Amino acid sequence: MEWNQESVSMSEVAERAIAATTSLFDQKALKLIKNIDTDLPDITGDRDKLIQVIINLISNSVKFTDKGSVTCSVSKRNDEIVVSISDTGIGIAPVDFDAVFEQFKQVGGDTLTDKPKGTGLGLPICKEIVEHHGGRIWLESEVGKGSTFSFALPITKTNGVVRPMHLDDLVKQLKEQVAQSHINLAGKASKILIVDDDDSIRSLLQ
Repeated sequence: MEWNQESVSMSEVAERAIAATTSLFDQKALKLIKNIDTDLPDITGDRDKLIQVIINLISNSVKFTDKGSVTCSVSKRNDEIVVSISDTGIGIAPVDFDAVFEQFKQVGGDTLTDKPKGTGLGLPICKEIVEHHGGRIWLESEVGKGSTFSFALPITKTNGVVRPMHLDDLVKQLKEQVAQSHINLAGKASKILIVDDDDSIRSLLQ
C-alpha cells in the first residue's frame, strides 16, 4: 500500500467517515450519536486510510445492530487520540475477541445464519493501518448488549513507521482457502468474481 503522510485532524476524519455512512443509518432507522471533541491536536498520518478505518468500524456496527444506536467518540487521553465506535447490537463473546482481527475470519458468520458473511478482511486491514501509524486497536463487548471498537493513535511520538502490509500472507491464506473449498475446476479456464463495496479490498483481492 502507498502511504500519504500529512497533518491530520481526527475530528475531521471522523466527521467525513460519518458523512459517508449516513445512508446506512437511514436504511435501518438507527440513531447516530456523536461525541467528537473539536479542540484536538493533529497527528501525522494517512487521512484517507484513517477515514476508511472509521467507515469500516461504523459499517460493522450498523450491520450487527438491528435497533438502538451507534456512537462515535473522539477524544484525547494522555498522549493519544482515541476513537471509539460503540453499538447496541448483538455483541461478541470474549472467546472470539482475538479472532475478529484475524484474516479471513468473520465471527458470527458461521453461527448466526441470519447475518451476512464477508471476506473477513475488514478488521485485519483496519488493524494493519492503525498499527502502521504506531497505534493500537481493541475490542470491548458483551453478548446481547453491544460492542465497542476503539483505536488509539499517538500524538507525541513519530507516526507512520514504514511497515508493509502483509500482502504475501494474505495471498497465501486466500490460496489455502480456495484449496480447502474443494473447488474442482476440471482443467477449465475459470473466472473468479470479486464482490465487495470497498474498492481497496477489491484491489487487494485482485
